[in-house]
Amino acid sequence: MLLSSVSPKQSTDVGYLSDVDEREDIQKKTFMKWINARLSIPSQPITDLFDDLRDGTRLLALLEILTGIPLVSHSQVSFTRLVL
Repeated sequence: MLLSSVSPKQSTDVGYLSDVDEREDIQKKTFMKWINARLSIPSQPITDLFDDLRDGTRLLALLEILTGIPLVSHSQVSFTRLVL
C-alpha cells in the first residue's frame, strides 16, 4: 500500500493524534491569551475557554470592546446557567 493513499484521518498512528491535540491546545491557549488581553479584567481572567464563555457575559463584553458599541445593558440581562 502506498503512503499517499492513506489519508491523515485514516491514520492510526498515535503520534498523529497527539500532534492534532497539541495543535488544538496551542490554539486554545493562544485564543484565551488574546481574549484576556482584550478584556483587561485582571481579577477575572479566562482560564477555561468553554466554561468561562458559556454563559455569554464575557463574550458580550468582548464583542462590545471589539465593536465599540454597547450591545446590551448588563442590568437588563439575566443569565441563567443550565447544568446538564
